[in-house]
Amino acid sequence: MSDIGTAAAVLLALVLSWAGITKLRSPARTEGSFTAMGLPAPRALAVGVPCAELVLAIGLVVAPAPAALGAVVLLSAFTGVLGVLLRRPEPVACGCFGSAAAAPVGAADLVRNAGLLAAASAALWAEAVTAPTLPAAIAVTSAAASVLMAMGLVRLRGELGVVWDNTLPGEVQAA
Repeated sequence: MSDIGTAAAVLLALVLSWAGITKLRSPARTEGSFTAMGLPAPRALAVGVPCAELVLAIGLVVAPAPAALGAVVLLSAFTGVLGVLLRRPEPVACGCFGSAAAAPVGAADLVRNAGLLAAASAALWAEAVTAPTLPAAIAVTSAAASVLMAMGLVRLRGELGVVWDNTLPGEVQAA
C-alpha cells in the first residue's frame, strides 16, 4: 500500500503544482473567478489558495503523509464550494486550474475532485520519499485515466442528455 501511496502522492503533487502555478500566473483572473463564486476576500484567496496548493505539492514529495492530510482538507473544502456552486441557478465557472474557461461548474468537477480525494487518501499511506514501483505507478495512472474517462462521460451526458445512443438507423428511440 505504501507504493500506491507514493505514486498517488506524486500524481497529486503534479496536479496541485499545475493548479497553483496557473492561478499565480493569472492573479487577476483567479481573483475574478473567486469574486464570481461569491467567496469572501477574493484578493487574499487569489494568493493564498495557489500558495497552499504549491506548499502541499512540495510537502507531498518531502513528507507525503502529513501533506496528504492537508490535501484531503483542502480538496474537501474545494468540493464543498463546488457543491454550493452547483446548487446556484446561475452558472459559475470555477477557475479550478486558473483557466478562464467559460464552462460552468458541473458534475464532472465533482467526479474530478472525488478522484483527487481518493489520491490524497491513498497518499496518506506513503511512508518514504522514494520513486514508486512500476506496478504502483501503473495502478495509479490507470485510476487517474478512469477518473478522466468518468469525467468525460458525465460531461457527455450533461451536454447531450445521453452517454450513447443505442438505436439502430431508422429505428425510433423510445421515450
